[in-house]
This record gives sequence, C-alpha cells and structure tokens, in this order.
Amino acid sequence: MLTYRLIIFLPLLISMLHGEAQQGKSIRDFKVLPGNDAHTNSVNLQRAIDWASVSGAALFVEPSDEPYALESGLILKKNVSLIGVHGPVPRGTSHISRNAPVGSVFKITDDKQPLFIVESATQIKGIQFWYADQELNDPAYSVSYCFK
Repeated sequence: MLTYRLIIFLPLLISMLHGEAQQGKSIRDFKVLPGNDAHTNSVNLQRAIDWASVSGAALFVEPSDEPYALESGLILKKNVSLIGVHGPVPRGTSHISRNAPVGSVFKITDDKQPLFIVESATQIKGIQFWYADQELNDPAYSVSYCFK
C-alpha cells in the first residue's frame, strides 16, 4: 500500500520540491503549520486557497504527527485541489502514544459553520478531518459534517 501511495504522490512531491510549473505547493509554504493556533492556520490556508484558485494549483497537506488546527468557514474556491497522503482509512490513523490521528489531518476547532464552503471544480483527496472536541470530550455529541 505504501508503494502505491508513493507512485501516486511522488510526481507531485518532486515537482513541488524542484519548483517546476505552478502545479502545486505545500500548505506549509503559506505558514499553515501543525504548531499554529486554528485562527492563524485558517487565515493562512485561505490565503493559500486564494493563490491556488488563480492558476488551478494543488495544495499539498504534508503529513505530520500533529494535526493542522483550523476554524470553520473557509471558502474552497474553484480550481483548487487539497491533496493529502491518505487513501481510504475506515477508522482513521492513530498516534503512537495518545488518542489522536496522524498524517494529513485537519483538526476543526469549532462547529459554527461548515469547515469548507465549496465552489465548483474543486477536489479534496487524502485528508482526514478530526473534530477532537466531539471525540474526546463528548462522544454522544454529533457534529454535522456538511459542505455547502
């Protein structure tokens, strides 16, 4: 399975590392970082989405042992692809020493609105979405996982 993932993502990673054509960039190039607070990451991710929309670029969500915290309400504009490293993972991935997922993971810190308000011609692939407050604090509470 790992070999399959490398074959799929290796060309994207190589082009991003070598700066070839504006096919894509890492979200980390826009200062979306696992250690940032949700507000900072949301502002920076929206800036990355705005950049990618102009040229139809992909944004790569680099895997990490800490999720990228986000606030809801981002506008996923047309022509943008958000691409992570995961294939279908029925129960998600697990941190080796605590109850948290790892990899290309967005940790949503609120439920005020949908995480993404989606325009047309977009793609989200290989990313896990984690509502930690729901899972860790109140498993009976259900967050509506909807996109507008």
